[in-house]
Amino acid sequence: MLYLPCPISVVDSIGMCLNLKAMQNKFLNYYAEYQDDLYLLHRNRIDYIKQFVEIPSDDIYNDIYFDFSSLNLENHILTNVINFKSYRKRLISKYLVTLDKNRIERVDSGVFAQSLALVDDDSFDYRKMDRVFKELPDALFDDDLRKIIFFVLNKIRSFTGFSNFQLIVHHTFIFCENANIATNSPEGVHQDGMDFIMSAFVVERKNVKGAKSIIYGGDKKNKLFECTLKDGQGILQADLNTDLWHEVTEISQIDLNEMAYRSSIGFDVKVLQ
Repeated sequence: MLYLPCPISVVDSIGMCLNLKAMQNKFLNYYAEYQDDLYLLHRNRIDYIKQFVEIPSDDIYNDIYFDFSSLNLENHILTNVINFKSYRKRLISKYLVTLDKNRIERVDSGVFAQSLALVDDDSFDYRKMDRVFKELPDALFDDDLRKIIFFVLNKIRSFTGFSNFQLIVHHTFIFCENANIATNSPEGVHQDGMDFIMSAFVVERKNVKGAKSIIYGGDKKNKLFECTLKDGQGILQADLNTDLWHEVTEISQIDLNEMAYRSSIGFDVKVLQ
């Protein structure tokens, strides 16, 4: 029997007492402040180049400003690499939460790395690198985010009894246009290496086809749960030291004349003893 410290749960904006429409309207004013995910962009460039030349070392992943012209690529390949565009933007914030005192303390996020993250093969996992992302604007550390934090962590406490947490919050915006595709799960089937995760609360999806969330068992093939999250829904689950693996499928446009985007909030939860 599969033991989980916290069952797989779909959480929603109604239970969190959120005014989702007002939240969506507020976020529209801040998407321009989200920062390109340069680490993912760099990885995508390398994955493309590997189709044509041998990469001598995974060390190339650590330098997001690597000069690809040093690889003596053919001109058309180098041009394509230079023209690569980031289709994921993000912000980060970090908190210490004490439920017994109803307290959320925001702290500097600093360097972010998922040292215990796993993928389902032996490929290089760039998520283990030290990464630095733009901090969430103070205006988005608002009552809505506080409601989400308290709701999710109290739900974890109801199953586990834990009340002290370190929380990393990822505000993510992925989009596609011109018949391209985008993904919020480029590593494929994976674990994040966190005690618990909310992956992820969907603020808004517009003109999106895809983005199905799938949770697998220990064989990484048997589907335990799958759904396409609607606006105002998220998935809460245990992650580290479990047999649960997950992914989110790619997104594409329904109407090719309009940009498609999916805005979400993800939680990485670490229990503090």
